Amino acid sequence: MDYRLLPQKSGPTLMFRQWKARGSNVERAVFVGHSQPTHSGMLGPLAEGFQRQGWHVFSGDVRGHGRSTDDTHILGHLPAKTGWQDAVTDMRHFLEKSFEQIAWENRMVVVPNITALLTLEVMKDWPDLAKHIVLISPPPNQKTLALFGKAFAMARMRMRNADAPDEQPLHHLYAFLGSHLKDRSHPADVMSSDRVLIQKVVNDPYGWPIPTPAYWSNIFEGMLTSWRWPKDAKMKPGTRCLMMFGGEDAMLRDGGFLAPIERFLHQIGIDDVASERVNGARSA
Repeated sequence: MDYRLLPQKSGPTLMFRQWKARGSNVERAVFVGHSQPTHSGMLGPLAEGFQRQGWHVFSGDVRGHGRSTDDTHILGHLPAKTGWQDAVTDMRHFLEKSFEQIAWENRMVVVPNITALLTLEVMKDWPDLAKHIVLISPPPNQKTLALFGKAFAMARMRMRNADAPDEQPLHHLYAFLGSHLKDRSHPADVMSSDRVLIQKVVNDPYGWPIPTPAYWSNIFEGMLTSWRWPKDAKMKPGTRCLMMFGGEDAMLRDGGFLAPIERFLHQIGIDDVASERVNGARSA
């Protein structure tokens, strides 16, 4: 694994990782995203699996995650007014760097959770982003959930410093997401039933941060805007999408939200939509 630091005109320097496939004739590239409490440094085993199959693999830390921080953009924080669009800009930067000189049909995007939403934002004006797009347990296109979460985050922003870590939103969100689990001992258990993995995430100094209220306000805003597309925006014909989710996911496990997501994907021009429910799995 190699890494580069990507400077920006505005915001922190971004951590960008790459796992180059062996051989001089490799022309396939995959970008792998991280979720809310994780970062690209945790994706090594998955990246190496793609690498062994002949893919160049790329990943990066969206600002406020992992090593993409500075004095203004601390770990677990996005600025209240611009944070979501800033994160979309980061995501596009990563994808542009990943797919330089790679033909459309040889590009794949594998993104869970918030990077799935960020990818949907990028797709609005990049119809030929990649032929193969894998969305893993994205927050579903349900306005009520997003509006409720945003209202709670904004209330916390009024009650305390919007830019300071706040355990309340984290506690309530993950209690909600994990309420169906019978073996829950830590909020992070919503990610996986693998206790060793959960402990690694919790112990990682760049993993499982306590986000600020402004961070959550941006995330819930992203749940609203990422599924709201310009009327005529369509993906390139031939684009394929796979929806993956776990049998123990908080919101997608029973498939109830799957149909609206599939309808949306068809509406934006993706004819080849498949879904895969992984029994026993959770969001990570």
